[in-house]
Amino acid sequence: MVEKLKLGFACAWWTPRPSTWSGTAPAVKDALERQPVRLVSIDSQRSAIGKVALKALYAPTTTPWKYSRLHRAMTARAVRRAARAKSCDAVIAMADDDAPAGPPTFAYQDMNFSVALAHLDKGDPSWVNVMPAARPVLERLDREQRGHYAEVAGVLAMGRWFGDWLVEHQGVPREKVHVVGAGISPPAGDLPPPRRHGRVLFVGVDFERKGGDQVTEAVSLLRQRGNDVTLAVVGPRKWPGEGPAPSWVDFGGYVGANRMDEVWSDADLLVVPSRFEAYGKVFSEALAAGRPCIGRRSYAMPELIGDGGLLVEAEAGPEDLASAMLGALEDDALYDRVWRSRTDVRHTRSWDAVASRIVSVVQQYLKSGYSPAGRSPFGSGSP
Repeated sequence: MVEKLKLGFACAWWTPRPSTWSGTAPAVKDALERQPVRLVSIDSQRSAIGKVALKALYAPTTTPWKYSRLHRAMTARAVRRAARAKSCDAVIAMADDDAPAGPPTFAYQDMNFSVALAHLDKGDPSWVNVMPAARPVLERLDREQRGHYAEVAGVLAMGRWFGDWLVEHQGVPREKVHVVGAGISPPAGDLPPPRRHGRVLFVGVDFERKGGDQVTEAVSLLRQRGNDVTLAVVGPRKWPGEGPAPSWVDFGGYVGANRMDEVWSDADLLVVPSRFEAYGKVFSEALAAGRPCIGRRSYAMPELIGDGGLLVEAEAGPEDLASAMLGALEDDALYDRVWRSRTDVRHTRSWDAVASRIVSVVQQYLKSGYSPAGRSPFGSGSP
């Protein structure tokens, strides 16, 4: 009997756990547990007391405690000790806690410190607010991470855009970069096809980064020209525009995953022209619901939208968006194509499909001749 692959899952969980990485970490873990592997949990977060102590220690500094040398060193040590104690064959590390764990380590990421650093001078630094915005801190973290990339067995990139960034901007060998995607929460049931009643949908907590201001202006332009178009906005907890929301905007605020079926059922077209979008699962969720999308021809949006919608250029404004919206809403072939492909999207972009690709990458690596005493078969440092 062949023994199952013993796969460590290293994660510094948030409180509450289901919120970790906007639900990504628990979704990956649950899906890996459904794969034919022995998944071993490696919890690397600090205790509540430890977090309080670190916060107090770094409060006077410009370094967030999570990104301090001390915290990151303690996290890396905890993962190494657990991976060794539990005799893991390989380790999957979540997000930026990507230090090599001893066994072959694969970092699952949608962006990194290099991306954040490169975007500090492009618009509002809050667009990359998931990472510290202080340049000296990001520069140090970027140097650390480049060292990690030289030693890990591979990087599991959510999308091709980030995979290309690793290769073209950071020199990571392409054979070490594996695009495995990210899963989605598809509609719970069978939705009706779009009603084609001019209902544009914007989804995003970060209203400005996601281009919500331009979507609102574009819909306003269409209405001024006699088009019966309305806008639904979900994500922000309060209306982010100046003054009250216009009468033709249905502002839903924050909507949990259990209510998204209602949102998709009433939507005709998703429009999220993000100014920065390392991945953007909402486009996959829209296509899984049978709704076309509009995004920008930049970052990961082209690969996610594919032929399921339209793209405006990176520098496009409300006028361009208005034209794209009108074109999409009147495109019968687009609606037919997106509706017919929704089942395939739900399958290929499910968390189970992502987990299967992750396991396949690890198994192929181990079969390629790796041994604990040897170097990576990809020729870029010891695991």
